[in-house]
Amino acid sequence: MERVTAPFSLMTPTPFASPLSLPQVFRRALTFLAIAFGLLASAAHAANITKTFSFVATNFSGGPETRVTGSFTVNFDPAVSVTDQTAGITNNTFSIPYAGNLQFTYVSTTQTLTIGAGADGNTFNVPNGVNDFQLNIRTATTTPVYSFVYGRVGYNTAIFTSFAITPGDIVSGGWVNGTPSQFT
Repeated sequence: MERVTAPFSLMTPTPFASPLSLPQVFRRALTFLAIAFGLLASAAHAANITKTFSFVATNFSGGPETRVTGSFTVNFDPAVSVTDQTAGITNNTFSIPYAGNLQFTYVSTTQTLTIGAGADGNTFNVPNGVNDFQLNIRTATTTPVYSFVYGRVGYNTAIFTSFAITPGDIVSGGWVNGTPSQFT
């Protein structure tokens, strides 16, 4: 009978069998924890998106305007709700005056984006007799559905609601090539 010998001895130390010193154990544990926390942090924070919302509002409940056009670009994280943000929003074009700072509120659970001038300190109330507005965009990150109201100086007893609002890219206060085009 032929004898088979192993290419190594069980008594020969291998890199895996050598004991680690205490500083090496701590260093490896800290490295592992740093990697684990880094992965968790990056998974918990979604990337910001930038969307442009353009619209034409008509068929108002009264007031001085028969047509309001606008386009706003908003940079936001769709996984995080924010209130009254003034950073990350740009007025590309808007056809009526407003007082206050342009701002937005986003509710991540309903994907509702509200853009307004915040003349009364927030975007959820449009006061009578003040140049202010509210553009509400439901399902803002998928298929936006718009609603629009505005108030105007000199009209102290009412705000005006649009009963026809259409998304589209605005160019110099009009439609692109005379028809609505897909928003970005």
